[in-house]
Formats: sequence, structure tokens, C-alpha cells
Amino acid sequence: MKKTVLILAPLLLAALLLVLAAQLWLRPQVENQARQALAGLTSFDGSPVQSSVEVLDFSPLTRKLLLRGLELRMVQPQGPVTYQAAEISLRLPLRAMLACTPLRGAVLPEQGMTTVAEGLLLLNVSARTSLGKVVMQREEVDALYADSALLRELAEGAKLPDSPGLTYRMGADDIRASFISVDIPTVNQPLYISIKEAGLRNWRGRHMEEAALTDLRLRIDGQDGLILESLSQSGIVLPEEALLRRLSRLLGAPPDQRNMQALFQEMLAADDPLFRELRLNGLTMPLPEDRAELKTGSFEWLSNRPARYRINLSGLSLPAVLQGYGLALPGLDTIRLDADISVEEQGQDSILEKGMVKAANVGDLRYSLLISGNTEGMDQQQALFSQTYGDLKLRFEDHGLMGRLALMLPPDGRAAAAVFTAAVNSFCVQTTSENKALAAALETFANRPGSLEISSTPGRLYSLTEVLGALAAGNPGALFRAEAQPGAESLEQQAARINAGQSPQP
Repeated sequence: MKKTVLILAPLLLAALLLVLAAQLWLRPQVENQARQALAGLTSFDGSPVQSSVEVLDFSPLTRKLLLRGLELRMVQPQGPVTYQAAEISLRLPLRAMLACTPLRGAVLPEQGMTTVAEGLLLLNVSARTSLGKVVMQREEVDALYADSALLRELAEGAKLPDSPGLTYRMGADDIRASFISVDIPTVNQPLYISIKEAGLRNWRGRHMEEAALTDLRLRIDGQDGLILESLSQSGIVLPEEALLRRLSRLLGAPPDQRNMQALFQEMLAADDPLFRELRLNGLTMPLPEDRAELKTGSFEWLSNRPARYRINLSGLSLPAVLQGYGLALPGLDTIRLDADISVEEQGQDSILEKGMVKAANVGDLRYSLLISGNTEGMDQQQALFSQTYGDLKLRFEDHGLMGRLALMLPPDGRAAAAVFTAAVNSFCVQTTSENKALAAALETFANRPGSLEISSTPGRLYSLTEVLGALAAGNPGALFRAEAQPGAESLEQQAARINAGQSPQP
């Protein structure tokens, strides 16, 4: 036993000396580095940040760094901003801990990301601005990374980069925040937003695998507003750092719509899309005396060169009666829609748009349209009239729309066929063969709703002014061709079936 004690005694003494050395040497080294980092913080636009902390403590044995009562204050162009955190704790990996010492040259790799914190936890975080307040109860980060070269620079006394600089030189595995609220107490319509959970996965500099949130609720002036079950964005690629800095300067200056639009166009023209997919689930939006709902929706940003996008809506529910507009579709309380729309670049300044919209008990629409023209620097109306349009292909299959429209006509829809025929004749006034053929197809569809196909003259592009001029002159046949397949029921039969509460014949 004595021999064992004699053998272990030197080892125990060495261990005690190491613990004492760690307390006397490592502890002040790490704490000083943390205080210097707080003192060197700058805001997004590079302006200084004033910091204070009630408790800053590091334990070499547990490698845990603890901050309590942290407060950051800065002045932005929009007014003062104050950040507060009741408690922040994290565990330093051995390499990160030794990077705070003269041993950093031996422990830090020459390049690549290095883990600088594990098990990061923030409690009761808040931000106050002149506009309102943001509160977050809890945020967790599994692992936080920093560029090795950045760590070397900081350890040698370099100034801490501003927010954009840090964003592009840091990363994290999983970030999870919970119970977030945003309170904007405006005079006219106070706004309150709550989010149950938000997160970010696999952030590495410009690249982020996914950002997501759940259970978002919006209240405006004390009334329930938008509700969203979940929202996610994947394949995120931030703009080049220089572009982000330009955006920061523009946001901090008086409004400059032209330069802001030019900057966004430059961001959107990058080689990589800013994200690959935006997806939402369970959207509810209030309408006057009603509401609209969407089960799922997505926007896919497939590529930038060539530009390719896709929009998908599934389970969109809209009221069939629009209060205040005097519009209603008889026999329907709700219109249920599914839609799939794609846009693809077709050479310089041209895009091909294709779409499919299905409305239950109303009809199915499929279309494609070529749009051409450079609209840079134009507003929406200018762009609409400067572009040219062509290669239109449209197919509509009626599942009750015409019968419901007929029931909207007084007295009971039985004279609707005559009304529609008169409308077609007033539309196709000129007696050319093209107008006669177009009128015949439209009359067939109106009298016996089935399917209707409309196409523009192949290979021709028309401006909106030309289209409106041809329609006003009663000469749509100069632009369009049409074919109709009669349905199983006449318009009067379909309207009667709908009026009796039955579905129309397919």
C-alpha cells in the first residue's frame, strides 16, 4: 500500500500543479480574450458597439465560459439599439482554449474552419430599437466555427471584423431558438409577431443548408392576422460580401429606390440562386368577414443561368363570395385551387411561362406564354406595355364555371346562352374568316361547356397595345385561333343541375 501511495503521489502532485497552473494561467488568458472581443465589437455598418457584462467567468476544468448580464449598445441611422442577454454559456474545445495562449501557432490549422464553441446557450435575449422590441427566451447552438486565419488574426491583436465580415468567416452546425416575439407598437396599427421555434442548419460562411420556423402568428391592432404553421428555406447562398456591405449602406441612408433596385438585380444575377427552395405549410390569412387558407406552397429557384423558377400551390381555399364586391359563384361557398407554374429563360430578355391551375367544381386551366423584352429600370406598368407576347397556348376544361356564371345572370340563367352568344358576336365584330371561326368555337363552348383551346399566331409576338387595339376593333381573330369540344350537357342543363345542388356532368 505504501509503495502504491509513493508511486501515485508524484502523479497526484503533478495533476494538482496542472490544475493550479490552468487556474493561474489559462483562466486569465481566456477571460482577457473574451473581454477584448466584447470591446472590439462593431455593428453591421461598422460603427462601434458599447458593451458591458456583470459576470464573465471561465473554468479551465470544465472549459465553460459564462457571461451574465450582457448588454450591447449602438447607434444606428434609425436610432439607438440595445441588446441584452441574461445569461450566455458555452464550452471551449481544447484547441480553442489553447488558441488564447502563445501555443496557438501549434494548435491552429493553417486554413479551414475550427470549432470555437460547443453547447452554446443563450437565455432571455432581447433587442430594443426605436421601432419596437424583440424577445427570445432561449437559443442553443450545437457547435460554432470560425475561420482559422481569423482566429490567428484576433489572437495577435487584430480588430474584430464587423458583422458582415464575421458572417462570411464563421459557421455553426445547428442553431435553435424558441419563443420569439416581436412587438412594434405603432400608433395606428400596433403589430405583434410570435414564433414558437426557429432554426438554422449547417451554416458555413456564405452557405446555409436550411433556415426554418414553426408556428408564426401575427396580430394587428389586437386582431388575429396571418397564421403560418411552418416555413423553411433551403440551399441558401448569401450574396457576395461586397454586395451585402452596399446593401447595409443603402439601408442606413435616405431612401434611394433606383440604386436599391440596381443592387437587387445584381444580387439576383449571381451565378448561384440565393436559395434553392422556399416552402410553407398551413397558411391562414384573414379576409373581410372570411379567410383564405393554403395547405402547402413552394417556390423553387432552380438556376440563374438560365433563369428557371417553379411555383406550386396545393390546397388553396378562397371564399366563393367576395364581400363588398358583389361577386359570388352560385353553389359554392369555397373555391379550392391547386396550381403549378414554371418560368424558364429562353435566350436573352425572353422567358417562357407555363402553368396549370385546377379549381374543384369550376375548371382546369393549362397555359404557356412567351414574354420578351428588356425591362431594366422600368416600373411594373412600363414593363407590361414595353414587352411583347406570343406563342400563347391555353386550354380550359369546364367543370361548372359556365353554369355558375349563367346562374349569376337574371332572372334564373335560362337566357344565359343567348346573352353569351350576343357577347361573342360583339367581341368578334369584323366578318373575317378568322373571326367567324373564333366566334363559332366560343359559341360552342358557351352553349355546351366542355373544353376550349386558344392559341396565338405561331411565331408572332405582339405588344399589349396591339392586343388591346385588335380587341377594341372587334378583330381578335387577327391574333387568336380557337377550338372547342362540346361537353355532355347544355349550358341550361348544367346550370339546372348546379342550382339543384348537384355536380355538373364531367
